[in-house]
Amino acid sequence: MRPSPCIILAAVLGVATVLVIPVSAEPVSNEKTQNTTAAEIPLTPELSSHPAWNALGHYRPHAFSSQKTSLIDDSSFFLHPNGKNDPFAELRASVDGLFGTDTTRALHLRCRYPARYAWLSEVLERPFSFEDFSPCEDLVLWLKKFEGASFSLIYASAFLDNAASMFGHTFLRISRPGIEERAPLLATTISYSARTNETKGPIFAFKGLFGFYKGRFGILPYDVHVTRYGDIDDRDIWEYDLALSDAETNRIVLHLWELKQAYFDYYFIDENCSYHLLALIQAGKPEIDLTNPFRRYAIPIDTVREVIHNKGILENVRLRPSRSRIIHARKAELGSKELSLAEQLFKKDISLEQFSTVSVSPRDRRAILDLTYEAQIHAEQHGEKIVMPLSEFARSLLRERNQVPGQSQPPELDTALHRPDRGHKTRRAQVSFGQELARRYLEADFRLAYHDSLDPQTGFLRQSSLEFFKGALRYYPEQEHVAIEELLAVSMLSTPSRNEFLSPYSWGLEVKSKRRSFSRQNRSMVTESDLSAGVSYDLDTNVSLSLLGRVSLKFNPNFVNSSALEFGTHSVLAWYGGKKWHLLLEAQGGVHEFGTHETNYSFSLSHSLDLGSDLALVSSLRRAQEFGPGFSSISLGIRWYH
Repeated sequence: MRPSPCIILAAVLGVATVLVIPVSAEPVSNEKTQNTTAAEIPLTPELSSHPAWNALGHYRPHAFSSQKTSLIDDSSFFLHPNGKNDPFAELRASVDGLFGTDTTRALHLRCRYPARYAWLSEVLERPFSFEDFSPCEDLVLWLKKFEGASFSLIYASAFLDNAASMFGHTFLRISRPGIEERAPLLATTISYSARTNETKGPIFAFKGLFGFYKGRFGILPYDVHVTRYGDIDDRDIWEYDLALSDAETNRIVLHLWELKQAYFDYYFIDENCSYHLLALIQAGKPEIDLTNPFRRYAIPIDTVREVIHNKGILENVRLRPSRSRIIHARKAELGSKELSLAEQLFKKDISLEQFSTVSVSPRDRRAILDLTYEAQIHAEQHGEKIVMPLSEFARSLLRERNQVPGQSQPPELDTALHRPDRGHKTRRAQVSFGQELARRYLEADFRLAYHDSLDPQTGFLRQSSLEFFKGALRYYPEQEHVAIEELLAVSMLSTPSRNEFLSPYSWGLEVKSKRRSFSRQNRSMVTESDLSAGVSYDLDTNVSLSLLGRVSLKFNPNFVNSSALEFGTHSVLAWYGGKKWHLLLEAQGGVHEFGTHETNYSFSLSHSLDLGSDLALVSSLRRAQEFGPGFSSISLGIRWYH
């Protein structure tokens, strides 16, 4: 039994398929063991409530009771017929099997459940060493493969162009001492994913919402993930090295072996990639309850914060920047003359032979070639087909670069500003005071997830906005009247900047019901579905402009046949004043067809000031005409992120 999904449209939390870990082998020999029966060992129900046993069985309390059930849905994982729903029965069956009189079965189960065996040996005060696993050939190879390994939690940033990656993605990297410390791309990764060939569409969303996919842990080389997320998807990859002891690392490796044959029902909302990674880490550190805050839903960046904010668990943080971020940074380091040369070279307005005769310093020549090469690779990786191997032009750029003396330096990046774990929390509550249509009001709203253009920008993509499930309630004290102001299902806006080397498009999607003005006495709810598309540009380092066309389908009884279609524009001028504040100037206009012939407009100026400690002060001025007379509004509010 599991709670009903709390976010019906959050199917965007799906992840791509990875390979399954190879199955284990049977033990090939016997060894001496202390055989007994579970009846001879004093077991109490309290022992089955131990955090370590809950972690090994993935037991979680029911939504409305203290009874526990395992999230593992593979019945073959359990030794007792009711082991999924009875932790104590599974504990007794495990003790009876692992330490029972049937020596052959005990050795078989020891190879199948090494983490259980190691923990039970400890709590039952039985002699234990890793030599006990020597008959298990495949397990021994597995342990040797990860001997002395270290773990890193990897976060691939949000990617709005793919519904399955809008909130980002997490997985674990396992690095062995030696070559993988010097060449991390050779490391191994562990991730949890739904097993399906589908990655998009309504069927994918429906099945992912309601647990029709089986989720399993899988293993892949780290360079596969870097190519996919960093190169193809153009996403930042953050590496959080975890300070785990050898004992904690061994517990994770042993438990991962136990899980390789088991499956979970995959749910986009809560039992997703990030939740089960927390559960795996918790098997190594059962004294830290990482999963409890995510019993209803798990957003990847929130799970990252939960891990690294536990005292002493974070060792180091590194950014593997996306290629577009590198391009923007290298572009900012060039003067106007050098930037013009790089643009001409990239667009092939001048040849490499002509460029070699241009008089520039070796440092600037290196910088021009580095920028042009990065832009060329980005263009090849984001065309209709991935160019493999590199094009002749890209190889020529490399050859030319190698002829310039001196080494290229990585671009300077403000990692403190971009670190996602330092961003605001994803839930938000807001209280505002305002006046509209000459009526004063108090407004309270709550948003489940995740980020909008007025929220503090640290740790989030400046060019994106993604909100799910927001509601606003207004109280008019003079009229003593309470009304629902807005119910938002989803709002997405992606506005990556175009320049001489990058040419992405901007787009938006919004589904909501919002109260609109038809007259001074008539403000009623209009259900709206909006689509927008356009382009965005950086006018300065901290100023950007987005220009989008928009089409909106609206439903309300005031329209002819209760529906109307609007065609319009949406422009946004954003000024980011450092880390603490920013301004948004927005203009919208449109004409309606098929249900009404009203022309509407809206001009607004909004301001946000980060007060620190998950608080922000917001204000806005607005002049608008919707389906009645024009009106002005003003508001001042405070936001709390939690």
